Amino acid sequence: FALNKRPADQVADSSLFGKRPKMDHANGPSKVLHCRNLPPRCDEQEIIALCAPFGLVRNVLVLMERRQAFVEMQDENAAMALMAHFSQAMPNIRNHAVFFGYSSRERVTAPPPEPLNNILLVTINNLLYPVTVDVLHQVFSKFGNVLRIVTFNKSGKFQALIEYPDERSAAAAKLTIDGQNIYAGCCTLKIDFSTLKTLQVKFNNDTKSRDYTNPTLPSSGDASKATAAPALSMGMPFGAGSTSLLSNPGIGYMGGMGLAPQGNMQAASMSMQAPNQFAPLMGGMNPGLNQLTGGPSIMGMQGMSGMSSMPSAMMQSPMQMPGSTSNLPSVLGGGGGGGPVLIVSNLDADSITPDIVFTLFGVYGDVMRVKVLYNKKDNALVQMANAQQAEIARTHLNGCPLFGKRINVNPSKYTEVSLPKAGMNENASHLTKDFSTSTLHRFKQPGSKNYAHICPPGVVLHISNLPPSVSVDELTGLLAQFGAVQNLKYLGTDRKMALVQFPDVEQSVTALVSLHNYRLAESNIRVSFSKSQL
Repeated sequence: FALNKRPADQVADSSLFGKRPKMDHANGPSKVLHCRNLPPRCDEQEIIALCAPFGLVRNVLVLMERRQAFVEMQDENAAMALMAHFSQAMPNIRNHAVFFGYSSRERVTAPPPEPLNNILLVTINNLLYPVTVDVLHQVFSKFGNVLRIVTFNKSGKFQALIEYPDERSAAAAKLTIDGQNIYAGCCTLKIDFSTLKTLQVKFNNDTKSRDYTNPTLPSSGDASKATAAPALSMGMPFGAGSTSLLSNPGIGYMGGMGLAPQGNMQAASMSMQAPNQFAPLMGGMNPGLNQLTGGPSIMGMQGMSGMSSMPSAMMQSPMQMPGSTSNLPSVLGGGGGGGPVLIVSNLDADSITPDIVFTLFGVYGDVMRVKVLYNKKDNALVQMANAQQAEIARTHLNGCPLFGKRINVNPSKYTEVSLPKAGMNENASHLTKDFSTSTLHRFKQPGSKNYAHICPPGVVLHISNLPPSVSVDELTGLLAQFGAVQNLKYLGTDRKMALVQFPDVEQSVTALVSLHNYRLAESNIRVSFSKSQL
């Protein structure tokens, strides 16, 4: 008999299926190492944390456009120790395999230092929730007195200019929170020094600009129409424990700044001093700031202006905020913990289809592709639009009841789900589906209001786009096919929306995956989980 080799992504994701680490020894021992296959948006701190256990890291040069880096260790012995260790264990950053080799370079020369300024140019990437002037002020005022803030959109990105009275405060903010997330898993800060010398502010409002030195300025005409974003909790810096969208966007862990795991930051502190251009500004601060153990970590900022009032509870552990339900995302992991692909197991093999998986996971993000594994149909790979949406889905759906089982959701080692090739087993082709062009995506627009309605699976469903011609009895009869309807309440006088309550979560999940986009009379109804109680 012949053995049919299955494609890699039809094998259940498991650490048992590892690859032999790939090391390049062609150039012979050298204290400078060449690192390849870096994950997207990899930064120096991630590389330092990986290399620091083997010796002092003197310099790092990241070539992000090539996804490569050069790392200069303290000596050849440190570099050889790293190569020896990773010849037996695959090195990875954010579950992404990377490869080391000796470089022919004798040393790594860092790029020229960025000129300092008291005005910061802040770009906010992964903008999933609104960020207002007040939110920016509460984040950046931790490092000094903020004089003025101006926000604007450029080239499709949301940006802000933050003016401090001195370069010291601006440098402290950049050193500490560049690359951090305002909200868990999203709204990532990219901070540069601006070339402007001062900011001109004409209006004080919540959405565009504010001059904190001149509170008498008029507000612009559109300020009253602005939708207020969730405010950061002043009692717990960076929103930990807040009940606003910062801590309740439907992300299982608490919102706020992503803090680095203690072990990683301790490793980083062994290896590299703060950039030279900050050195003159750090005199008199907490000595820990002169190394990365006090740089990227918020806990290291006690000596800075505005940080002395930080609650002592924040200093106890960088891994968990008081009142949170799980660890905060790591600064070294970019707030994610994995890529855009999830592995889902313990599915009901007789009932599951790609469309059902798409509908359920689509409540928490835009599903691009789904593959039910051909030889293990109780497993499926789900590719979300990005890593943040994958983490939101994983957090809410891990353990969710579906067709009599509780599904397990974990990050996958794959970066995408491949489509079947022409001529492959026709019996398996229906198990993989591409949803990238689906009109049913709920989060196509950045900052979509649907993010505000994300919540864990519950017994209450929200149904919208109901046709007015359908009676209460007809709607109840339709819902009763999937569970015992305990309560049904229409919202508004036009009867286009309703809340329905089932006795348990499994019945509400079954109703959702069965009825979302169901054609009822002249309309396709929309179904989602609701935070409301009946």
